[in-house]
Amino acid sequence: MASHNTQSTRKLNVWEEQNYGLHGIHRVIRSSTQIVIETSPKMVGHSHLNHWLKYVETYIRLIGEHHRHEDEIFFPAFTSKGIDMSSYEEDHVDLHKILEAFTSDMKSLAKGNLSYDASFARRVEDYATRIKEFLFPHLAREEELATMEVWMRFSESEIADIKKKLTAMLQSEDPFTSLPFTLYHLTPEAREIMVYESMPWLVRRVLVPFLFVARHSGAWKFASEYRDGSV
Repeated sequence: MASHNTQSTRKLNVWEEQNYGLHGIHRVIRSSTQIVIETSPKMVGHSHLNHWLKYVETYIRLIGEHHRHEDEIFFPAFTSKGIDMSSYEEDHVDLHKILEAFTSDMKSLAKGNLSYDASFARRVEDYATRIKEFLFPHLAREEELATMEVWMRFSESEIADIKKKLTAMLQSEDPFTSLPFTLYHLTPEAREIMVYESMPWLVRRVLVPFLFVARHSGAWKFASEYRDGSV
């Protein structure tokens, strides 16, 4: 497992980057899940409820997108190295059912069929708690599996191919939600390693702060690493 205190002065090699990225996105999921559990009851009648709903909506989407990355890129890659990923794939099927039900309730709320009262707030908290109870052990199992020894089974060109596929998939996703959500749950150092090092200057310095983050800026204030809002 790569150190979470990797010094930014030492550039990670391609295998370390993959390991760091896996642990990084898992920290995003863990921290945001805890935020949903703890914050949901406090948002009944809150003036920033709409911002909160965007945060929750993006939280659900991010988990689904992360699992799509694994199902379509990482799990097949690990399988190609003789690793049995079937139990992890089955976990995703089960978790997807929770996400579907959560999404359905959020859509009903958006349509006005439900209201964000104490009962709905508990429902949101319950969904996130179910996700935590099911997903956190799954994430831990993935981290125990994806050691540096396993990453080193891939050639540098194979890692480059994984990175190329992941980049294409990330670029196909909504830059106004998933990207800001991820950034605001990463430490500044993790942002540099996981996101900014491979991002063109114009995107990094102009599009991210002045366009992608700005559209739903109120939603990201709930994130664990929002701080002063700078990215």
